[in-house]
Amino acid sequence: MTAGFLDRLHPSFRDPGDREPNIAYFIARQGGEAELWTEEYTRPEHVEMIAATNRALQALRLRRIEAGRRELRAAEEGFRAAASTAPPSVHHILGRWYYGALAYLHYCTEEFAAAEEALERADEEVREAIDQARFLLPYATECYEFWFQRVRVARNRRRWDEVWRRIEIARQIFDGERPCCVLSDGTRIDMATVQDFYRGLPALDEAERRPLLRFLDEESRQVWFRALLGEIYALPGFVIPYPPAPSVV
Repeated sequence: MTAGFLDRLHPSFRDPGDREPNIAYFIARQGGEAELWTEEYTRPEHVEMIAATNRALQALRLRRIEAGRRELRAAEEGFRAAASTAPPSVHHILGRWYYGALAYLHYCTEEFAAAEEALERADEEVREAIDQARFLLPYATECYEFWFQRVRVARNRRRWDEVWRRIEIARQIFDGERPCCVLSDGTRIDMATVQDFYRGLPALDEAERRPLLRFLDEESRQVWFRALLGEIYALPGFVIPYPPAPSVV
């Protein structure tokens, strides 16, 4: 990244993350066009839109459904406004956060078909973003984690055959037998592609390597996979953990 670049970003995007990578930070790490993209993505109105999805998720985890709805409506307003002001690739990544939170609202209110539709929209937003800007390929791992969310929906619908089918799809993606996503031209983005991206970043320091262990260290990868499975095996009816948007204020 160019000197002083991080100072132009919102504070929540200035570090590489801790237990998991701050993807936007590593996007900017490529420099050039990717830096410009990250600067646009972290404009104040976009940060506030992401923050609203975060607040919605926090309220929904506490089963404060109406508070979650209010925050999600605020997020939707920001998302719709960005359609006419942000580059399409930025708008699509914002859509990942909006539709992901919408899926969780539907999950909490047991509108499971609507939750499935929202997850499909979130998945498509990621693929379209990468289609338009290939330097966004690390976001493909979001498509992988959507499969665990689909598993949770099937679990709460007590569709056990579908639960096991979806778990197997997640395993295949994790092991590289199936791509995270396939782009419009047929390009397959799999876990190895994401690993190669992170390994190709020059001169990573210890703080930058730490959140990447879940991709680059096999033992850490296995722990990550088992943790996701552990969430799935939580008893139906309990509030499930749900991956939040980046923490912003």
